[in-house]
Amino acid sequence: MAAIMFAVGRFRTGAIIIFIAGFLDMSTDRWRRRQNRVTAFGAFYDSTLDRYADMALYMGLLVYYS
Repeated sequence: MAAIMFAVGRFRTGAIIIFIAGFLDMSTDRWRRRQNRVTAFGAFYDSTLDRYADMALYMGLLVYYS
């Protein structure tokens, strides 16, 4: 959703969405650690999905500036 906001030029809304998504990502990480449900595969999977999210944000900026 943030990538779409960037693509249409709504940078403030996109930044708010990124902030909320980052907060939720951090809170789920802490929750999983407290519940002792951390695995190596889960950490790898989370990291991989974070990189795909970053790519989507860059694609939104690319669409806006092209």
